[in-house]
Amino acid sequence: PLRDHWAIDDVRIFSRYRPDWDESEEYRKRRENQNSIVKLAQCCYNSDQCTIFDKVNTNFDEKKCNALPGFDKNERNLRLKSSELFIFFSFLSAISKVLYHRVSQIFTRRVIHQKEAPLPGSFLNENSDMFPRRAFYSISEVSWQAFVVGILLGSFGGAMYQLVKSLSIVECFDHREITAASCQLNSSFVITWLCAIVFDLRSISMLTSGVFFVKREPVEILVDVHPDKGLMKVGPKTIALAEVLDIYLRSPFFLGFLSFCYILGGFPWALGSLTLPSFESHPSMQVYTQVMGLLTLLRELLGPGLFAK
Repeated sequence: PLRDHWAIDDVRIFSRYRPDWDESEEYRKRRENQNSIVKLAQCCYNSDQCTIFDKVNTNFDEKKCNALPGFDKNERNLRLKSSELFIFFSFLSAISKVLYHRVSQIFTRRVIHQKEAPLPGSFLNENSDMFPRRAFYSISEVSWQAFVVGILLGSFGGAMYQLVKSLSIVECFDHREITAASCQLNSSFVITWLCAIVFDLRSISMLTSGVFFVKREPVEILVDVHPDKGLMKVGPKTIALAEVLDIYLRSPFFLGFLSFCYILGGFPWALGSLTLPSFESHPSMQVYTQVMGLLTLLRELLGPGLFAK
């Protein structure tokens, strides 16, 4: 019988290609052209597949988006990228910690350390002092401190250099090499960048001043067992003796491992999460970026000693 329509299932069309078809110059040009069109669409819609480094490398111009078929500016994705989102959460956690401490000081008893005052004469005699107050001095090793500072500031400087280089900020002053459109950094990225710098530098400052005591003069350790005081001062840090429950003597290997953990907490995780997408694009690169962003968030919550806790 005659039929107007026929349905054919499982049709396969084979074509004989040359063995080196994917290495030809024509295929390479078509692939680059297709990738540039896809990348333009990704950047126009501000998708996660288009980073700020892609916009700089491709000399992205927003005016070219109007040439895309069916492009609607109102449908552009305005959300933060994953690397910027973790910095934003870290900023919120830092603000929350400050507010929590301020509120807790209002509704809880605030511990105020009394200023040092000269003790009565009966307490100043070392032979008959009932509550002795002793001062010790820790000898600082300049070579070890320089090594620690070199690692922390070196890693920070390396991440900062890679970020500035990848964004071609210096070349923006020379329009012969790069167009002015690609120099227009996103305001959200600039704010995120500044927050990342503050987070990393603050962690480095806390470690160098409160853990490694990077200074040339010896660190004074003052122990006062007077009942009205009961404190131990290690440099600028004051520790209540009531909080000291146990004292352990650790091996040099353990102390070295503990120092390594503190140094690890001072790495520029915030800047690294922003800089990592500047390297060669790879599917696993986004996972590494999220891991570094998560470490930044945990460091703001737990402090720079998160690896040592």
